[in-house]
Amino acid sequence: AAQAAFDHLERRLVDRANLLSGYFTAADAYLAWALRLCPDAKLDLGVRPGLRAYAARALSRPSVRDATAFETQLAAAALKAGT
Repeated sequence: AAQAAFDHLERRLVDRANLLSGYFTAADAYLAWALRLCPDAKLDLGVRPGLRAYAARALSRPSVRDATAFETQLAAAALKAGT
């Protein structure tokens, strides 16, 4: 199922800067976060240059980088607390 979703995203993002429009939206930030979690979930993006480029662009944005760092700390604390 994940590979089919990655294929769909690759087709959608290969010639687009953002997911839904010409503007970076909350959907882009959320997708960047999800893509950031893929290695932790042992999900390989494979050879998908459009998707990989999109993830790199989105994750390089200071706001996304800060939010993912914050969320990572929250997730680590929740795991440590056993919740």
